[in-house]
Amino acid sequence: MVFAQIKSEGQGQELSAIEKLLEILDREGAVVTIDALGCQTGIARRSKAKRLAEYLRGHWSVENHLHGQLDVSFREDERRIRQGYGAEHFSRLCRMALNMPTNEKSQKTGIAIKRHNCGWDKDCLLKVLLA
Repeated sequence: MVFAQIKSEGQGQELSAIEKLLEILDREGAVVTIDALGCQTGIARRSKAKRLAEYLRGHWSVENHLHGQLDVSFREDERRIRQGYGAEHFSRLCRMALNMPTNEKSQKTGIAIKRHNCGWDKDCLLKVLLA
């Protein structure tokens, strides 16, 4: 589940966006996962080294699952939205659309099937939106 996101100031400025996020988040007792770019030594030093080592292995599972889901479900790697806040807004909408079916527990099916069912059944869509 994605809890925070911040727009970078342009290509190559992702590290400064990560640093801004780390400053505003309350991380006390929390586990924070960041994509591979966040493994830079300057970013890693901001976290406790021991905790980082403990969670590094689990992070890659989360990282691969989230980005895999976004790419398969929403073709994120093929997206070419570049103007204004379009990319930022669409990215948040995709993450919300990925989280909502996960929160709905009455159907014992996968996300892809729930999304498909929501397109055909208004009651199913309502359950997912209200979950």
